[in-house]
Amino acid sequence: MTPTPPKTVMRTIMVEGDGSCVELIDVECPPPEEATCNPPPPMPVACPKTTISQVRRDEAGVCTQSMYFDRCPEDARCQPIPDQTIDCPPQLTSEGAVYKRAYGCYVESSGGESGPKECPPQMKAPADTDYIYTPLNDGLCQAVFSGDIHCPPDASCNPPPPQRVICPPGVTK
Repeated sequence: MTPTPPKTVMRTIMVEGDGSCVELIDVECPPPEEATCNPPPPMPVACPKTTISQVRRDEAGVCTQSMYFDRCPEDARCQPIPDQTIDCPPQLTSEGAVYKRAYGCYVESSGGESGPKECPPQMKAPADTDYIYTPLNDGLCQAVFSGDIHCPPDASCNPPPPQRVICPPGVTK
């Protein structure tokens, strides 16, 4: 009788300490009496596109950035990316955080002005095309989500709430 080969169940993509990505293959092994089963070793793969979601400065003045994968391949799952220590951006002169928005960033600071601001260079990105931007009277814009919500079939999902953001280029009164 020929042993049943292992069946691939799921691919997992994770970020290594040096920033490179590897793929782990989860396999479903045949019963031990049929064959021994060794899953394949981690394989280097191209990392899916990432976005920096926030930069935090702690009370000791150390800054870390949090990142996520924009879209994980449909036939895989992506492990969360570990936070990385970075040089603090000029927007964070005291304890606080810079959060990525539909366009621009939101700065929350214990010792300075909080509100919509320009992003640090590592967080700059074009305006998210899943939002409609409407100028407000105070020089800012309101960003309202208008894209598709990728929601599992057995769940109910709500769109993100409107955001006050700096206006993207080309959006004027």
